[in-house]
Amino acid sequence: MYLMLFNLLFTSLPPFAIGVFDRDAPADLLASSPRLYSVGRLSTAYKPYSFWINMLDALYQSLAVFFISLGAFNGSSMGLWEFGTLMCSQCILVMHIQLGVETKSWTVVHWGAVLLSMVLYLGFGLTYNAVCYQCAGLTNPYLVMQHGMAEPAQWAVLLLTGVVSALPRVLCRAITNSINPTEVARAVIQRRALRRGARYQDRSGSQEAGASSVSVVESEAGLHLKGSATEMSNITTSDI
Repeated sequence: MYLMLFNLLFTSLPPFAIGVFDRDAPADLLASSPRLYSVGRLSTAYKPYSFWINMLDALYQSLAVFFISLGAFNGSSMGLWEFGTLMCSQCILVMHIQLGVETKSWTVVHWGAVLLSMVLYLGFGLTYNAVCYQCAGLTNPYLVMQHGMAEPAQWAVLLLTGVVSALPRVLCRAITNSINPTEVARAVIQRRALRRGARYQDRSGSQEAGASSVSVVESEAGLHLKGSATEMSNITTSDI
């Protein structure tokens, strides 16, 4: 059941949302710099060697998913159904993390697709494991997912799998954007830097204007107090 619904329900919505709603740069930036469209026109984003790099990354992720689970529960009393459910959860988590790394602009649709995929997986798994107490199979899957969710060790395995699987791609992306970013990434970075500098200048100008206003008020208050002291001195002297 998990294998049949893995690509049909559990992992189909986020790629669809990315393919339809994701964009490399804001629309106004692309309109002001038409040269950025050359990335798609000249097909410079996807190189001939990109396929093999993705295959190596997929192989690394599959090894991380399997051997982290095997190393954590080797020699334990975990059954086949529980081990398979854990690995299915690892695969879905890794897929969502990789899609998150590849997403350029997060929208409500992206977040909704990810949350809906997780709800569909957990809803189906919990329901299937709750009602299937006489299903045909190698072992009985009754309450397998419920039992796994109650074990902190399985949550630790999921967390470790997510970090280890995404580390190479995130590291390569950070190094590439720092040393040799693409033309689109360079334009987006420059745009953010200009906006950040403009906000800083506006904030500094507001603070300076506020400080000037305070100084003027303090000066006026000082003059008023000085005038009042002079009047009091005159009154006291005349009374004497």
